[in-house]
Amino acid sequence: MNFLPTVTALGHATIGTGADPRVHGIVVNTAFDRVSGKPQSPYPGMSPRTLMALTLADLWNLETEGQAVIISQGSVFVAVAGLVGHGACLLNARPTILASYSTQGGWETNSECYKLPEYLKNQKSAPLWEAAHGQWMGHDIANPDAVSRSALFPKFEADALVAMIENEPVGADDLTDLLLVNLKAPDFVGHQYGPDSPEMRETLAEQDRQLARILEALEKKAGTNRVVVVITADHGMPPEPQAPRKRYFNKDIVELVHKKFDPDRAALVTHFDARNNQLFVDKSRLQELGLKLSQIKEYLEAQPFIYAAYTEDEIKNASLP
Repeated sequence: MNFLPTVTALGHATIGTGADPRVHGIVVNTAFDRVSGKPQSPYPGMSPRTLMALTLADLWNLETEGQAVIISQGSVFVAVAGLVGHGACLLNARPTILASYSTQGGWETNSECYKLPEYLKNQKSAPLWEAAHGQWMGHDIANPDAVSRSALFPKFEADALVAMIENEPVGADDLTDLLLVNLKAPDFVGHQYGPDSPEMRETLAEQDRQLARILEALEKKAGTNRVVVVITADHGMPPEPQAPRKRYFNKDIVELVHKKFDPDRAALVTHFDARNNQLFVDKSRLQELGLKLSQIKEYLEAQPFIYAAYTEDEIKNASLP
């Protein structure tokens, strides 16, 4: 069952490859593995093997035989992998630098495909919340995930990127180098507190300051007028709904379906990630209940907060423009 999607992994892979999702193969933020019965990342095990098209970085890695400096950084691997591509996990390619924020509050990589500079391995986010006594704007931020949803995080990201700019031979010759970066704090804060929140305004102001710092470091290292910068957005966000309207979350939709169709076992929906807008239904349970996907579709579309839903067959049969 499909709804209209907005997804991080899809967008970054599209930017990195210049191809449509139906070509590069990254179509969701989390896929549901019907064999294991569990959701999984579009890049299982931090591997880029599911990315079915080459990125600009991949092509430049091959073209320059690994001589170009290629640096990628992001706060979630699904974003940065789509930008930088396959690294050394591509035939005849060399490892590129990839730093991804880890759940332990440091930087990590997949050493099979990429390399992580030694000077980043001991950089941790814990000092951010320790210096702030675990609080930011009245919120508890005393763990690696929570601190990333604060205006303290842009400096942590910028510290790592500036360190790579200063320590790697960026701009040292006439060969064009690539820096591919996902600055994630506005996205994290926007999801947590909303796009019109004081928290978001504070984070955007800090992000601007850190972006200026990054650009200054680039020009200092590579030289004035020797840097081309492209900035793009991840996605927009709707404002908080006005009463009596409200937001509906993953669990609300799942509970709605189960209450209507499977109140006894609540086993009909196996996975729903609102980022993908794909509702996975257990087909065996569907058959046990004597139901069709079209019935679930019609019920969802009857809800005042859902514009349209599509069954798997409708997606398969859709004509491409």
